[in-house]
Amino acid sequence: APLRRADDAVLIDTTTLDADAAFGLAMETVRRVGAG
Repeated sequence: APLRRADDAVLIDTTTLDADAAFGLAMETVRRVGAG
């Protein structure tokens, strides 16, 4: 069970990082389109 919980925590952390990266990419795209 502890390993399962640890894996779940890593999965959640990775998903959050991916969401942050996707959001950052979207914001950068908006800036470039607005500047262009």
